[in-house]
Amino acid sequence: MNRKQRSALAAVRKFITENPLLSAVAAACILVILIIVLAVSCTRKGPEPDAVLFEEDAWKTNENGFLYYDKDGYTSQFGIDISEWVEKIDFRQIRSSGVEFVILRAGYRGYETGKFVLDNQLASYLEAASAAGLKVGAYFVSQAVNEQEAIEEADFILDHVNGYRLDMPVYIDLESVYDTARTDHLTASEYTKIADAFCRRVEERGYQGGIYANSDWFRNRLNFQEIRQYDIWLAQYSSSLSTDLPVNMWQYTNEGLIDGCEMWVDLNVRVTQEEPAS
Repeated sequence: MNRKQRSALAAVRKFITENPLLSAVAAACILVILIIVLAVSCTRKGPEPDAVLFEEDAWKTNENGFLYYDKDGYTSQFGIDISEWVEKIDFRQIRSSGVEFVILRAGYRGYETGKFVLDNQLASYLEAASAAGLKVGAYFVSQAVNEQEAIEEADFILDHVNGYRLDMPVYIDLESVYDTARTDHLTASEYTKIADAFCRRVEERGYQGGIYANSDWFRNRLNFQEIRQYDIWLAQYSSSLSTDLPVNMWQYTNEGLIDGCEMWVDLNVRVTQEEPAS
């Protein structure tokens, strides 16, 4: 049951509580109807309302050489994600060049030791990006082996971004390590529980939770149907995105060049459905 469904159930319960004259039969009927509706909703196979099933021929390139999604009813935003390895970056200049958001690495957990490592530039980049008027989000490279460690990783990020406005989600970064890692034994079910625990913790603390991974992870190493309610950030390097996965954001290259930065950076497109006109 998702947040909207839990809210609906709570509203019905509140109505019944506040109307003591409502007969037991009527109350039971309302609850039965609600349970049926929720059951149908929980088993539906369509995409979540905020995710997008992309059409390959709708991808275009703007005057700055950046990809965007050109389809009626959708809004496309362009952004980058960076860590301490990206140096000498002028956030005001990259904003002038067309960058609208930046996702900052908060840190990572060691794949052997399990220890937390804070990104050395997180604080300074948070300050500079916010001052430049960019939308900001964050990600953490996970090596959690259980749900409790996933919660610890979420708390680690949120404790270090406290005091800053985050307009973008906070992501758990799930990717393979080309060495022996402490997570090598995990199953898809365990990885799914870890991702869910991370995102739930992020949302409990008032932020939007998301998951970053490539197509293989989303298809084979996670049970996608169980985590699709969170923000989905897909890494897939190509000039157009063709996938049957509902996606919120697409990282399309790790060799992007933008004014205001002397190094290659990851380029991303975030696509949202526009609100229908009232």
